[in-house]
Amino acid sequence: MPQPNKIRTAAKEKRVRELAAQGLTYRQISDALSKEGFSVSHVAVGRFLAEETSERRAAARSVASTEAKESVPLVTAALRQLVVMNMTAAKKAYRGRGDDGKPDPDIAALADATRAAVAAAKALHSTTVGDEPANASDDLRNEVMGILASRYKRDESEE
Repeated sequence: MPQPNKIRTAAKEKRVRELAAQGLTYRQISDALSKEGFSVSHVAVGRFLAEETSERRAAARSVASTEAKESVPLVTAALRQLVVMNMTAAKKAYRGRGDDGKPDPDIAALADATRAAVAAAKALHSTTVGDEPANASDDLRNEVMGILASRYKRDESEE
């Protein structure tokens, strides 16, 4: 069984963390603690900080995993809904004032809806597969902002 860490045994964890946060080396931390009346080697300081880092990393992974399990399904559902909404808008824009048999496309609306659908599909792919196809999230945001801006301009010009 490994020997208990001298820093933990003496309840000096907080002080070691404070000194490490100041950017001191293991040897400088050891020297500072010695001046305060606690003798510990720089090796023990390094071992303690390595253990701390490992423990914190494991805790961070656990929290991130829990949050991902909760948020990823919500995000993917929202992105799927965006894909469907934009594909529906593209279909309506393709029909325009016509019908399925004889469409009369609204080209500007069709282009907007198609770009938004593609951006949403890229963002959905990025979220579910994990790779980032050329800034999918930024593309989606920019596409939505562009559509809103162009619709606002059209509404203003019609008034």
